[in-house]
Amino acid sequence: MAVVNIHIKGIWTEEKDIILTFHIIITRCQPSAINGGGLVLDAEVHLGGETHPTSVNCSQLTHNNSSSKPHLSVFFSSSIRWRQTTAVLKSICTVRSTGFVPAVRLPQCPIYLYLSYHHSPDAISRSSSIASSSLLHHVLKMSAPEKQKISLKRIAHVYYTHRDLEAAHKFLLDFGFSVVTKTDSQIYYRGYGTEPFVYCATKGEEDAFGGTGWVVDSLEDLELATKLPNATPIHDSDTPGGGKRVTFYDEIDKFPFHLVYGQSSVEIAETFPELAYNFPTVKHRPVNQTQRFKKGPAPVHKLGHYGVCVTNYKKAWEFWNANFNFKASEIVYDPKTGDEVMTFMHIDRGEELVDHHAFFFFEGPKFHVHHSSFEVFDFDVQMLGHTWLKDKGYENCWGVGRHVMGSQIFDYW
Repeated sequence: MAVVNIHIKGIWTEEKDIILTFHIIITRCQPSAINGGGLVLDAEVHLGGETHPTSVNCSQLTHNNSSSKPHLSVFFSSSIRWRQTTAVLKSICTVRSTGFVPAVRLPQCPIYLYLSYHHSPDAISRSSSIASSSLLHHVLKMSAPEKQKISLKRIAHVYYTHRDLEAAHKFLLDFGFSVVTKTDSQIYYRGYGTEPFVYCATKGEEDAFGGTGWVVDSLEDLELATKLPNATPIHDSDTPGGGKRVTFYDEIDKFPFHLVYGQSSVEIAETFPELAYNFPTVKHRPVNQTQRFKKGPAPVHKLGHYGVCVTNYKKAWEFWNANFNFKASEIVYDPKTGDEVMTFMHIDRGEELVDHHAFFFFEGPKFHVHHSSFEVFDFDVQMLGHTWLKDKGYENCWGVGRHVMGSQIFDYW
């Protein structure tokens, strides 16, 4: 027997009897998976202070193999008297399978539940909106009970250890960072944006990656983070901007990941004009208006993303997707095997515009950081920085160019 718990909530304001209709669709289930079985729906429907238990047995399942995604479909109906003018509906449902072959387990088969009232089963809308008149629709996707995720707001800063801190300091200034605080053993740098720092350089015996820092939405997110592998308790951050912090370590590759909340932002340190560009047949710049630039480093705005090589891609995918609001923007496949080998992940902020990716990873024999990427204002500024670093004698790794995935202009040093 497989059990799936579902929680549904809705609010409306009319005094009526209610017919609750549960339409369950089980996807990815072939006809051969059925062995004369059925489903049982156990539900507790809470209206105001009243509890209405119901159990419906359905022995007949309708198989639909005409669509691109074969599925099973079944309706349950239950009538409830509702005597209040305003109430909150909270339906706690348990779906139990009977007679399925062992290969079919409901928590691994995505289930879609459609809930309505005062509406006939054959006319159920698949809208996910909630109406306050005579019809309530609520759609949710079921599998196993969804785990609460840590809500990331943005990527903020990165830590590196340098064997030769003075040489690293010289390069980082030429790269476009500004010093926030400096001691003999540690230097914090900022960009011209609102982050109190974007790069921390520490003197050590060997060059090493020290993890990235991410701003979370709430203190509750930090509390969730304390349950992650090898996590620290919530503690005061001693970095510029302060706030509270939790650090945990990847279970497989042991690299650190820092989460912060309540960090103080700083004022923008620099602004740049948004230049008008001319094209062969369209001219935007007024006659005789020139564009002149000052030679120097390309001022860094913020940390954009970073990427790592992990030793177990599948485990990494499961961990980061299960615990954080990451979503894949691009997935790279091995054309020979069809296996996923690399993913570019963005922070899921709903309707808020976000970067194409803030984090990427791929599999290899040994863990290492691939690169950290920092944003600059525009292409002119990037080319000025490229020329500055080249004239200073630094070795360019790759660029200037434009990525296919993400479409950003890049320049690796």
